[in-house]
Amino acid sequence: MCLKAKVGDMIKGNEWVWPIEWDNRFEEVTNVPVPNLRSDIKDKTIWIDKSGKEKMFSVKEAWNAIRVACPKVIWNRHVWFSQCIPRHAFILWVAIKGRLKTLDRIFKVMGERLVLGACIYFLWQERNCRCFVKKFRDIDCLYKIIVETIRMKLMGLTLKCTSNVLEVASI
Repeated sequence: MCLKAKVGDMIKGNEWVWPIEWDNRFEEVTNVPVPNLRSDIKDKTIWIDKSGKEKMFSVKEAWNAIRVACPKVIWNRHVWFSQCIPRHAFILWVAIKGRLKTLDRIFKVMGERLVLGACIYFLWQERNCRCFVKKFRDIDCLYKIIVETIRMKLMGLTLKCTSNVLEVASI
C-alpha cells in the first residue's frame, strides 16, 4: 500500500483488501463496513463525531473524540490567555496541578528511597547475623543504625533549606 492510495484502491469486489499484517494488529479498521463508492462523486474526508454527526475533519474534532474531557477549572483563564507565553503557561499549569518536579519533591522521594533501602539492608543484615553468627540487636538499636546511616548520607549532600529538608532533618 502506498501513501497516495485512495479508499477505492483498498476495495475489490465489494470487500476490503487490507494488507495481511493488518488483520491482527488493527481489528477496528478491518471491521469497518465497506462503503458504496461512486465514481461520479469526488472523494472527501469526513469525520463522524461522538454523537454520530458527519463533520469536516479537523484536528480539533479528532482531539475532542479521543481525549478525556474534564470540567473546566476556575483558574483556566489566568493560565491560558491569548497573550500568554505557551511554555510559561504550561509550567504554571503543571505547578498549579501540584505536579512540578521541584527539588523539594525530588528530595522527598530520594529520602523515602534512602529510608526504604536502609531498612531492607539492615533487616537483611540482622537476619544473617541471627542465622549464622547468633548475634541479636534489639529494635531500638536497629532504628538508631538506620537513622544514623541516612543522616550521614544526607549530611554529605548540598541542599536548599526547604520544609521537606527540615522535616527529614528533624528525624
